[in-house]
Amino acid sequence: MVTVVKGLLTSAATRAEPPTLLNEATRALKQMHLGRMNMALTLIRYMGGRISISAAGMPPALVSRSETGEVEEVVLPGTPLGGLADACYLEWKTTLAGGDTVLLMTDGFPELLNEGGEPLGYQRAQSIFKESKDQNPSEIIENLSRHAEKWAAGRPPEDDITFLVLQMKKSA
Repeated sequence: MVTVVKGLLTSAATRAEPPTLLNEATRALKQMHLGRMNMALTLIRYMGGRISISAAGMPPALVSRSETGEVEEVVLPGTPLGGLADACYLEWKTTLAGGDTVLLMTDGFPELLNEGGEPLGYQRAQSIFKESKDQNPSEIIENLSRHAEKWAAGRPPEDDITFLVLQMKKSA
């Protein structure tokens, strides 16, 4: 499934917007009759300070604004690829300023359970990201990972935990 989606996205990347790419990919996967196989995915397109995000079954993206210190939660509902042939995917666009930071994560982080079986949650995930906002991407990932280890108290996660941090360079 990953190979098929990668091929579809690579062949169409320059001719279509992210929501169109997701629509084409999910229709192609449904035509392949792969049964109950699905794939969650976020697409980002960045050009000249503008970013667009589309998602198929992924957690919200978080955008930290360096000027205000606020963190925006970008919720893009959409079923995983291959789930519904007529799925509709949305697109969120914005301009990033120097120092703005974008966090993408898999659901393994907010769904990580502590010793009592309580999930970390999306609000805590956002708070942890917000406290890290002045750090560089590597430090942000290290901070998120430390919080995950502390929250789980040594228990292995039940799902993968992956972070992607994009940060705009500040003007000189």
